[in-house]
Amino acid sequence: MKRLASGLLIALAVTASGAVTSGAVASAQPPSRDLAISLTGGATQVHEGDRLHYSVTVRDTGGHAHTGVRMELTMPVGARAASVAGGGKAAEPWFAAWSLTVPAKGVVTVSADFIAGAPAAGMKGYPASACVIADGVRLTCSTRIEQLAGASDVHAVTSPAGSPVWPYWVAGVVVVLLASAYFGWLRLRHRADHSPEEVPEREKATV
Repeated sequence: MKRLASGLLIALAVTASGAVTSGAVASAQPPSRDLAISLTGGATQVHEGDRLHYSVTVRDTGGHAHTGVRMELTMPVGARAASVAGGGKAAEPWFAAWSLTVPAKGVVTVSADFIAGAPAAGMKGYPASACVIADGVRLTCSTRIEQLAGASDVHAVTSPAGSPVWPYWVAGVVVVLLASAYFGWLRLRHRADHSPEEVPEREKATV
């Protein structure tokens, strides 16, 4: 009986293991990437408490339908969802999500309004990001960064990180040394060209 029970337990364990493995393989199929996304809206300048309206458009680019496509719109922490249209919901105050069906060659547009929160210290822009997600994979994203009122220009190009200055000092020293050597050579050549020529012995006057 003990051997029979052990055999049954082993068989059940193998069967369960096979079921889990086959399920994992089935869910590991790569998601379709024939989707494009665009994000519009926002404001020219953002103040704390402003109501920001965003529209997100998802379109099929591969000629086949997509069912159960997850689309997420993420705002900075501190924002509050005021309204979510198109069948979505605010899973967090600063985060809205939709489950979409995108027809072949079709377009789906959803929208949401958020109340801007207090920006974090050092922030110049107020970002919003919309992403299409399938099987936990971010297929494609679109991001906007709005200018924060009173902050420095978020679109300004910053200078690259400071580089060491010693190469410039070395180059300067090399240039000075080369210039000194060149002018020294010119001076020697000038002296050589203007030195009195030695008088041949046969031309010397004899007394």
